[in-house]
Amino acid sequence: MAAIKTQLEKEIKAVAGIINEKLTKISTALKHDKEVDADYGVGLKKTVGHDGEKASDCSIFADLFQLKNNITELGQNVNGVQKRVGLVGEELERCVKESIDMLVKAPRWAATIVDSLRKEVNAKIEQMFRHVQDEAKKLYTNRKKIELSALHEIVTDQLKQITEIIKNDLNTGLKGFLNVLRDKHNGGQKLHDLKDKQNVESLSPKLKDYVYDIFQYVFIDLPKHLPYSQYSPQLSAIHSAVATLLSHLSDKKHFTHEVPGMLQKLKTSVQALHSTAFASPAYPVLDAFPKSLVKFVEQLEKGYVSTYSRRIINWQDATETKCCARIFLTLLYTLFNDLTQLKGECTKRLSTRQINLSSDLGNILKRAGYTVPSGPEKQDAQLQNKNTMTGQTIDNLLAGTVVSAKHTINVMATLDALFSHLCTYNRVCHVTILKSPKTPCNIHDMLCWISGLKYNAVFDELKKYCNAYDAKDDSLLKRNLSNAVAYGLPDLATYSHKLVITILGHGNASTMYACDITNNSLKFRYPTSGEECLHTLLDLLYRLLPVLRFLHTQCNNKPEHHGWRDCQYGENIPTAKWPCTDHPTDKANSQPTSQANIQPTCESKCQPNNQAKCQPTSPLMSYLNDCLPGHLPHQLITVGCKPKCLTCPGSTPGMPCLTPLGFRGFSGSMRMGTDLCEIIDTFLSNFHLSCLFSLAPKPPSTLPEHFGFALSLVTGWLNNTTDIGNGVFTKSISDASIELYNQPSKLIDALRNAYANRQRNHGKKHTDSESCDLLSLSIDTACNAQLCGPFLQSLCSDRYHRLTNKHSDFYLSWATYLPWTFYIYLQSLLAEFQQISCRDWGCGRCQNGATCKTGQHGSFDTPCHCKSIVTCKGTMSALYKYGFTFGNASILNAKGNRKTCTKFNLLLKRIIRSDYFRTLFEKCDEFLWSIREPFSYLLLALWSLSLLYLLHITVVRLDVLRIRSHLRSPSSHRIAAQSLLAAARVRALANVKYFSP
Repeated sequence: MAAIKTQLEKEIKAVAGIINEKLTKISTALKHDKEVDADYGVGLKKTVGHDGEKASDCSIFADLFQLKNNITELGQNVNGVQKRVGLVGEELERCVKESIDMLVKAPRWAATIVDSLRKEVNAKIEQMFRHVQDEAKKLYTNRKKIELSALHEIVTDQLKQITEIIKNDLNTGLKGFLNVLRDKHNGGQKLHDLKDKQNVESLSPKLKDYVYDIFQYVFIDLPKHLPYSQYSPQLSAIHSAVATLLSHLSDKKHFTHEVPGMLQKLKTSVQALHSTAFASPAYPVLDAFPKSLVKFVEQLEKGYVSTYSRRIINWQDATETKCCARIFLTLLYTLFNDLTQLKGECTKRLSTRQINLSSDLGNILKRAGYTVPSGPEKQDAQLQNKNTMTGQTIDNLLAGTVVSAKHTINVMATLDALFSHLCTYNRVCHVTILKSPKTPCNIHDMLCWISGLKYNAVFDELKKYCNAYDAKDDSLLKRNLSNAVAYGLPDLATYSHKLVITILGHGNASTMYACDITNNSLKFRYPTSGEECLHTLLDLLYRLLPVLRFLHTQCNNKPEHHGWRDCQYGENIPTAKWPCTDHPTDKANSQPTSQANIQPTCESKCQPNNQAKCQPTSPLMSYLNDCLPGHLPHQLITVGCKPKCLTCPGSTPGMPCLTPLGFRGFSGSMRMGTDLCEIIDTFLSNFHLSCLFSLAPKPPSTLPEHFGFALSLVTGWLNNTTDIGNGVFTKSISDASIELYNQPSKLIDALRNAYANRQRNHGKKHTDSESCDLLSLSIDTACNAQLCGPFLQSLCSDRYHRLTNKHSDFYLSWATYLPWTFYIYLQSLLAEFQQISCRDWGCGRCQNGATCKTGQHGSFDTPCHCKSIVTCKGTMSALYKYGFTFGNASILNAKGNRKTCTKFNLLLKRIIRSDYFRTLFEKCDEFLWSIREPFSYLLLALWSLSLLYLLHITVVRLDVLRIRSHLRSPSSHRIAAQSLLAAARVRALANVKYFSP
């Protein structure tokens, strides 16, 4: 189309050119004719011509006519071309449509063709490959058939030998031993017969047959591995011991008193079997077999065997009969107390409870020694956890009767009768006249003395004295005394007895049986009057309670706070004074384990493998044995009104006497500090006894006593926790001063500011961080912004726990006269704290001599680098010497707010140097001067008058005043006044008693 268009344009341009040419010619002709010819039309005509002219004429008209014809012909030709072009366009459109259709369909046709070709080619390739593989498999199969045939021949030749070796290996050595243990040769029948046996009689013969096969195997197999061994006689001895034991159990049908001896003989025989080949591949059976028998013996040793079981007792043997009787009486205590408590609980509040650890009934039975199911829906222990076995069921069983061949016995009634006879026996023992009775001088003896008090005749006198005590219209004191007599004193004896048993055990033939604790077998001296007995009891409690407070605090603290909760004590638990003879070479125990029966220890065992380490010691056990370093007691000789101690340091003011504990002869099994904490907590919870200290008030004489009295007095005003109130104390101030001191609130405020000017729960803000009160040392919570925290707990706070209105005058006297002594004692504590040597105590962070110097412990210049005051090893010893322990070790050692030795040192200095103490001294002086002021002026006037009289008589003789002398001499009335001032006369002034203290 473009070519056609171009051609048309070309033709049109040619026509246009011709027309233009002709017009130019006409124009030229017109111009020429105008110039040449006068007649314009003739020239134009000549040039243009006319319509009649022929085309061959040389005129414009002829040319234009010819052009017209040409154009007409061209138009005809163009129309023809247009028609043909239209046809060509239609054909072209058809071709385009076919081309487009071809473009669309061509890929499909190509894909179909390619796919068909691919399939055909793949089929051919697969066919050829299968052919090749088939040929290769045929070749490989033929080759392998040949090889397998050869291998089959080899295996066939070796199979018999291998089978024989395997058979011999399974039937010899350790594998054969295991087969015998599984009773494989008998199909496991003998092993099955050992299961579900209900008694020793049925189990023993079956076990004997089973063990016989094991020994026979060892006897036969041993020579195969160790042909020249010398162990056959030892194995025979072990076999004989096992057979004798099992035969005895089968005949006697239970564990008799002979069984322990047989077990010991078996154990000795097993221990005698040792070999240099043990624990090596030579013959491992000799290593495993004795170990299994050791475990077997250990399990049998757990069975209780009474020494007197099926034993013919010679009742003429005094030693044997006494031990038997003491054992029975010791057991009677436990049976009566535990069953009485159990019955009382089951009758009342536990009648509908089941036996599991989620109920109090289960916990009571657990403490009695039973294994109790862990939950309401579990039966994972020996006791029945069923709805048919409740507290009411147990109560019915205890209240029921036991029918025997001869008698019908009520269990509880019989126990009541037996225990009543035991109490009578104890009272009779206390009637015995002793030649040289002794005074209890250690904690063990004090507890035994208190345990036997209720069986002594003086106990009734003590109760009468307490009931008859004049309370001076103090109804609260009177009610508390009544409760103390009715409940506190009997419970005190019971808890003391339990505490001794918890620590020492129930006793054995080598120690003291528990029944002898209450019958005065230790030959103690008991007073004869109620008043004397009260003072003796209070003296013992003064020494007993601080030790128990310390034990309770330490045994309640976790090991990470240097507490003794997980420490062991009991028989064969090593102390610090034991010789180090045990050096085990066990593997390191520094990695955690998942074993549930790991017993806690008090020292780490992070030693390298196969390195000797000394036996660990228990600080709790050492403390009970009076050999714990830093906590050694004093040598106490007598107690009472005039106690005597040989080692109390007289040069250290404020330090209390440290009473020995005296626990020896441990016979109980191993126990933990948490067990001891529970019984001590019960002992200290006997709050009825606190009022007994009010019967004989004693002024504080040591630092912990001052500390306890001051805080008890003032915090009682803040929290209303003491019997004596602010108003009663104010009245005592007015009465003591005969109302001459008219501002008692100033003295009370001074005492409050110096000792406790804020609540124990730290509810009030600090008003002055530089002037701290005494309570800052023993506040219940730690302060983040300041230094105060639970640093100290007085071990002597029990005696001042309850302050009564009756003795408010005593408390006023102590509060006004003793602050100066208290101040000196606090300075002594600060000096002792600063003398701690971290290097001597082995604190790892303070081993550099340039820091933490002795004499400057806790100072800012040479600070102690221990993480907290709890982790500083020397601090507890220093506090214990002064009758203190940590108030709350967990708070002091808490991460993020640890209380360090430096903070304690600074806080104690601020308390000592505070304005509160200075103000207290001033107010006490003012109060005392207000009382003494009138008499002082009167005394001054009298002495002034006497002085004037003496001055007068130095000039005028005595007879002028007509004063007669008592002397008989005639010249006595003329004695000069100067003679009255002679040395002999002046010495007589010393007899004036007014100035005596």
